[in-house]
Amino acid sequence: MRKLLIVTLVLLFVATALFAGGAQQTTAAARPVGGPLDPYEPPLTVTTWRGLNNRTYVDGQSFEDNIWTRAIEEELGIVFDYVWTAPQNEFAAKINTSLAAGDLPNILTKLNLEQYYSLARVGRLAPQNALLEQFDIGEVRKYLDFGDGVNRRMMTIDGEVYGWGQGPQVMNVQMFSARNDWLDNVGRDMPQTYEEIVDVLYAFTNEDPNRSGRRDTYGLGASAAFLGGGMPLQPYFALHKSYPEIWLEVGNQLVFGSTTPATKEALASLRRFHADNVMSPEWPVFGAWSEAPDEVARGRVGAAFVPQWWHNWGGVTQTVMENPGMIWEHVFPRGVDGDYMKVPVTAQVTSINAVNSSFGNPEVLVKLYNLHYMKRANPETADGDFHTIVTADGGRVSTFFYWNDFFAAHAVDTNPLLSREVIHALETGDTSRLNPEAMGYYNGAVEWLSGEALTAGNDGPYGNYRSFGPGGSNDLAWFMLDNGHFIIDAFQGAPTRAQAQFAGDLRSMRNELFIQMIVGELDLDAGWDQWLRYWENNGGREWTEQVNEWHRNR
Repeated sequence: MRKLLIVTLVLLFVATALFAGGAQQTTAAARPVGGPLDPYEPPLTVTTWRGLNNRTYVDGQSFEDNIWTRAIEEELGIVFDYVWTAPQNEFAAKINTSLAAGDLPNILTKLNLEQYYSLARVGRLAPQNALLEQFDIGEVRKYLDFGDGVNRRMMTIDGEVYGWGQGPQVMNVQMFSARNDWLDNVGRDMPQTYEEIVDVLYAFTNEDPNRSGRRDTYGLGASAAFLGGGMPLQPYFALHKSYPEIWLEVGNQLVFGSTTPATKEALASLRRFHADNVMSPEWPVFGAWSEAPDEVARGRVGAAFVPQWWHNWGGVTQTVMENPGMIWEHVFPRGVDGDYMKVPVTAQVTSINAVNSSFGNPEVLVKLYNLHYMKRANPETADGDFHTIVTADGGRVSTFFYWNDFFAAHAVDTNPLLSREVIHALETGDTSRLNPEAMGYYNGAVEWLSGEALTAGNDGPYGNYRSFGPGGSNDLAWFMLDNGHFIIDAFQGAPTRAQAQFAGDLRSMRNELFIQMIVGELDLDAGWDQWLRYWENNGGREWTEQVNEWHRNR
């Protein structure tokens, strides 16, 4: 209740105090804008706020003065004046305080969707449609319209876009992955269908795939993270047409995926896996980023449902280094009905950037993103130092985060785009289209193909090739996108009041009850009924009503 009160008060102040605070805003004198990449002359001082992170800076650079801030000042004539800075654990609270006071800087960064909608609707954010047409050199509009255009839909209010952030990631492919050496040892091909996956998981459990002579392996990796983490069970639910984290349109109503009959069916199947030791008895207590990868590295797990960065995970690359000749195969699987799995895409937009409507140069945000594109993505102008600096002693310092901590790089589909260029270069030998980041992946892939990576003990090339090479995980993302094998959250509005108040508790109880049903601590039917009652009586009914009110009036 306290959380709901805080949220309500903040929104009340946004809707009232912002108007009163408008007279207090200092409107900077507009500078000549020039073209999309022309610098402001004289330099333009831009106020903003910024969160503090524990980043490593190379010698001679700092939070206020680094490779990105220097390029922004030297090439765009933009100088930042921070109205305040705050540690990340205090950043959101500081933003809420500023919003409640109506005290807004020129550029507002890292807004959430609720704040964005509230500010735009009371006229405090500068409209960007015309500015994007005039100044954007392609990156922002391409991002907004990518896939089915869900990012633009969620950013549009009465036909106008007022900002952009990190939106629904429509190319975050999920896969099934298995060790090829274990497949050989149990006489199976890489499974493609649900039935074949189940067969392989049991074979990895019962047929001594590591040839140890003992029962010391498990077919399916999982962790207490349950639906997320490095070995998420979310794709397994998707094989059953269950999508526990998103809203689904059923008839003319929106229904939360954790309450559908298909979800109960998936739970029943996982219950059989647990009872038959296809999953480690300890999986409900494994940390997603500690014990879970250790199980992989120790050779106890032979298969998992995985994210597209799987081949770069430490435990995975360790198995490859320690078992010459093996790799982790991966596949985009077919579900229980024989159709390809659909990957659920959560409709969230975070870290939204926008411009104060009282600021005289509202095109400044577009121009900043133009510079980001030129330094990071454009093959003719990109500079690898704007992603990672290699120091004199051979160390590597990620400068990617210098930008991302500030504005949030929104091109979440960068890796699949880069993979197409890497594959083209591998097939043709023509590297002219590669920017520095892609060139790094290409060089790693070439090293892996040469066979030198194993003898050198270098685990980077394996991940580069299996992630960015032909048939790699990022290549599968295109298969998923081009064939429509994804399903986007049907609720694409700002968080509702009930969501703010109840969602955290509902998800926590869902996970607790679902795990208890899987491990047999709760009878499946009784546990399912208990979950539906809890959902109905502890905020789920109100959340459903508010989501469907948005659905009717969208």
